[in-house]
Amino acid sequence: MNEVKAGASLSFLLVFLSNAIRLLYTPFLIRSLGQSEFGLYSLAFATIGYLSIMDLGFGNAVIRFTSKYRTLKDKNKENNLYGMFIVIYIVLGVLVAISGTVLYHYSNTMFGDAMSAEELGKMKILIGLLTFNLAISFPFTVFRSIIVAHEKFIFSKMISVFQVIINPLIMIPLLFYGYKSIALIIVMIILNLIVSICNLLYCKIKIGVSPNFGFFDKTLLKEISGYSFYIFLNGIVDQIYWSTGQFILGSVGNTLMIAVYSVALTFKGLYFSLSSSFVGVLLPRLTKMVILKSSIKEISNMFIKVGRLQYLILSYILSIFILFGKKFIELWAGEDYSESYLMALLIVVPLTVPLIQNLGIAILQAQNRQKFRVLSYFVIAIVNVVFSTVLARKYGGLGCAIVTGLSLLIGNGLIMNIYYYYKIKLDIPSFWKEIFKISVPIIGLFLLFFIYRYFVSINYTFVNYLSEVSLFSLLFIIVIWSFAMNSFEKNIIKNIIKKMSIKFSLK
Repeated sequence: MNEVKAGASLSFLLVFLSNAIRLLYTPFLIRSLGQSEFGLYSLAFATIGYLSIMDLGFGNAVIRFTSKYRTLKDKNKENNLYGMFIVIYIVLGVLVAISGTVLYHYSNTMFGDAMSAEELGKMKILIGLLTFNLAISFPFTVFRSIIVAHEKFIFSKMISVFQVIINPLIMIPLLFYGYKSIALIIVMIILNLIVSICNLLYCKIKIGVSPNFGFFDKTLLKEISGYSFYIFLNGIVDQIYWSTGQFILGSVGNTLMIAVYSVALTFKGLYFSLSSSFVGVLLPRLTKMVILKSSIKEISNMFIKVGRLQYLILSYILSIFILFGKKFIELWAGEDYSESYLMALLIVVPLTVPLIQNLGIAILQAQNRQKFRVLSYFVIAIVNVVFSTVLARKYGGLGCAIVTGLSLLIGNGLIMNIYYYYKIKLDIPSFWKEIFKISVPIIGLFLLFFIYRYFVSINYTFVNYLSEVSLFSLLFIIVIWSFAMNSFEKNIIKNIIKKMSIKFSLK
């Protein structure tokens, strides 16, 4: 239990650090690389992202089946599981290397119409380096999943914190001295190798993992494949949703369009990470609840409780972004990226629905019932690609954002809520009733502040900008504490303040 609490706390720290560093580091990265190379850099990651789906969903399978065997106290089956997966991931790493080589050789065909010869040459190098990084990372994936499955969240999150901090500390001096995207990726490869080796050593020394390579259970592999298949499809869907826009713009547009759209996706990434900070630590516990046959009412209550907490956080971020986001992007990335605001808004508003319900994904995984969700999303994602391609030719990144936002509303907002209610038996009406209770005072505050900003003309200096954000933040805290938060949520805040006060007094 202490590991779970500490893991959740460290998850919040990790989210805060990664987002703070991203906000501070990305403008420097954009200006150092230049708009064209930043577009190339973003497109290279989006392209190689398609190879990451060759994980086939086995990472989640390791967590689920390890949790199952730990609950059943079957150490022998655990070690058999690990040996089998290490072999599988080595094979997958080889397949990644082969697939990346194909991408490398066909880069001219994919992007030749939208890029200069110099851009294509650099793009091929970036694809080659990222392919190498992904291929060597695959065999180590098992160990990261083992650490999560054993609920060793302190080590898992601490090493992630280390990676988040050390990365920009190395990158910024390199950018300052004129190094570009190729050097940055080489450093990333070295850091990933260090982290991977640390995970391996921790599993061996602290957890006592002893993989059995002489046992290959075909029946187990069949069961795991059935579980993983839909997670694999989900990975494909995620790539289609979040990387295809850049890929399409790389084919029918240019690197400048990619750069602007990538900034919009950066804010999507910030928004996404704020909602999922502690859901990952709940998957092992949900698996145990399912195995021990906890009632759907208990699971549903957790779904509502976590959803409220996520919405309290996201409603603040969304309100701030709607009111102040455009000016922030212009100050942060430059006026050339002002169009990114509307693109980001078209995506993050509908994205709010799945983010406050993303514990539902963990529930489906724990119950091994991902089939409907993934197949529905897969169909919608294909439609997304078709219409994004059509609109991108006329409207560029804005067209991609419109289609993605509508896809999220239909797939996540409508279809999945019906499925959660009728098939999983989650109490969706109560969930939305609780969200509505929170929304009413927040919408009231938002409208009052919007009217105030409409009638009061302010000359935006940096100080004025921060003053307005601070004023809204203070009013938001007062409003949600007085009219939105329940006793459980208030007690969380009180306990955090109490613990901080005790630590401060001890010092």
